[in-house]
Amino acid sequence: MKGHSDSALTLKNVYELFVGKPRRQAIAKALDTKKGKLVRGCFTSLAGSAQSLVAAAVAEVYGKSPVVLVADSGDAAGYFYHDITRVLGEEAVAMLPSAYKRDIRYGQIDAPSVILRTDALARWNARDGKLKIVITTPEAISELVVQPGELNESTLHIDKSKPLDLTQTEKWLRENGFVHVDYVYDPGQCSCLVSIIDIFSYSSEIPYRIDLFGDEIES
Repeated sequence: MKGHSDSALTLKNVYELFVGKPRRQAIAKALDTKKGKLVRGCFTSLAGSAQSLVAAAVAEVYGKSPVVLVADSGDAAGYFYHDITRVLGEEAVAMLPSAYKRDIRYGQIDAPSVILRTDALARWNARDGKLKIVITTPEAISELVVQPGELNESTLHIDKSKPLDLTQTEKWLRENGFVHVDYVYDPGQCSCLVSIIDIFSYSSEIPYRIDLFGDEIES
């Protein structure tokens, strides 16, 4: 750990020391897909956060598209997410959990997980190069996902500079499965009053409030 004081030592520092040039070259050689063949490799003797460091290095070296990391369980996925975001940053990592609760209420939609799934899929489809790794579990990847075109068609785009028809907006929300309530507190709910629309979408951790003056959006 030469060159790093104990107070300044972070997982990012450890990553830079652990995944040096020789290891990067070895990973790059293992991931060489110029011949169009499926790459199969095995990393051994990795304990603790070393697994996360190697996974982050694979994602950085590969670079062609996001790398999918399948963890054994939701808890393991959480540990991987925590470690890898400390190395690559939150913008480079997405979590794709199961959309359902896995206890005695099995089969019920888990709203926070749906938000994470929607975010992961949207960032994957963006193809802007920012997303490096998606962390998931076996049960999560066994669930169906919406196609990019269908996702775009099922997305409501609201522009403050353009008029908004309240009647048409209410109709769109109903047709896309939103439940009308007096007060929104879960994703998939909306409330449409005379000049205020509250929408709790599946792509945000907090609801949106649209304040109207006629068909003009004030805020």
